[in-house]
Amino acid sequence: MIRADFSMVETWQYRPMPLFPTPISVLAGRLDDRTNDEQVNGWAIESSGTCNIHWFEGDHFFIHGENEQVRKVVEDTLRPLL
Repeated sequence: MIRADFSMVETWQYRPMPLFPTPISVLAGRLDDRTNDEQVNGWAIESSGTCNIHWFEGDHFFIHGENEQVRKVVEDTLRPLL
């Protein structure tokens, strides 16, 4: 399985697809060395709706240290849809 994962990562290429017809919420850690502003902001081109970006303190695993703040963003995003 690991070999297949590495193969996928090595050969994957972006292909434009139809836009999501819904808003997108992006959650990212400010100290994540695996992600940069360009990648995070790039999600905006994937939707015909709005793209809301939420930055949190922490690295790639910011969700562990920012659990309450992440939960609040998810709740606030989903509440109007329920």
